Amino acid sequence: MPDILIEPKDCALVLVDQQAGLAFGVGSIDRQMLLNNVIALARTATVFGMPIVASTSATKVYSGPLMPAIHAAIPEVVAIDRRNMNMSYNLIRPNERWQILTSTIHI
Repeated sequence: MPDILIEPKDCALVLVDQQAGLAFGVGSIDRQMLLNNVIALARTATVFGMPIVASTSATKVYSGPLMPAIHAAIPEVVAIDRRNMNMSYNLIRPNERWQILTSTIHI
C-alpha cells in the first residue's frame, strides 16, 4: 500500500480574511492572481468534498465582506465574522487527525 500524505476525507479548508480591504494591502503577489488562486483552491476543495470554513474580521469597519468572487465560487459557505483580529482554529474529533489547509491574507 503506498504512503498517502493527505486525503480529502481527512481535510478541511479554512479561508481566513479573504476580504478586499485586506487584499488591498498585499504587495507580494498581484491581487488578481491572489484572487484567482483562492477561487481555484475553493473550487478544488468543493470538487473533493472537503468542508470549507470562511472567517472574516472587521467587515463593517474596514475590511469588508468575503470577496464577492470567492463567495460566488462557494455560495453555500457563510463566513464567520470574528469579533477580533486574532484567528485561532482547532478542528478536534476524538481519535481522528485532521489536516487543515489554510488560505490567509497577511499584510
